[in-house]
Amino acid sequence: MAIAIISTLQYSLDLLKEHTSQSQELPGRLPVIRGKFQGEEVILVDFSRPESKVDQLLKHLLEQAEISRVVFLGCGDACSEHLRPGDLVLGGEAITWEGGPAQTAQADRRMVDLCLGALEKAREDWGIRVLVGRVFPGPVIPDDLKTDISCVDAVAASVGEACSSLNLPFVLLCIIHPGGGTQAAMELFRRESGTKAFWAVKGLFEGIKEQQREI
Repeated sequence: MAIAIISTLQYSLDLLKEHTSQSQELPGRLPVIRGKFQGEEVILVDFSRPESKVDQLLKHLLEQAEISRVVFLGCGDACSEHLRPGDLVLGGEAITWEGGPAQTAQADRRMVDLCLGALEKAREDWGIRVLVGRVFPGPVIPDDLKTDISCVDAVAASVGEACSSLNLPFVLLCIIHPGGGTQAAMELFRRESGTKAFWAVKGLFEGIKEQQREI
């Protein structure tokens, strides 16, 4: 079974591709690569320029391979004063609503915990903050749904919603965007964000392998 990694972060995808063996492209409108990362079968999806809806993408991927879980990597906007640029938010919940009551998609708790463990050393080395919170499609969020750790990433929220409807375990990783800056500053942010996301995924896979050895 394969782990699907859907990313809007080009730099993290580039790093993942560099460390993926037995790569082959899958047919479709989006750039999709299948291969092995740290001994695990993966499907890497470049979603930086979405050309289809997330639920359609996942259904297409499920036709191509048996998927065990989904990891999303992206950039989010802070919608709480507790967040600052560069923070890494692990979406424990994706909240969506379309003309009706809010729907909550719960991320896989084990995957969230594995990511937290994987980033423990990075917190010390890089001085970054890793927090668990809610992800919203935005931009207007009802006050009663906000928490201290809340961010807006429409794609991430859609991934959570689609995974929940398909009963696929998932985790959402969103780096808080600075909102603007010089070209050089934004390029540095893209590289740092991509690196953070890559190390989170690497640690997640190491944790999954450790779990499999214990079974």
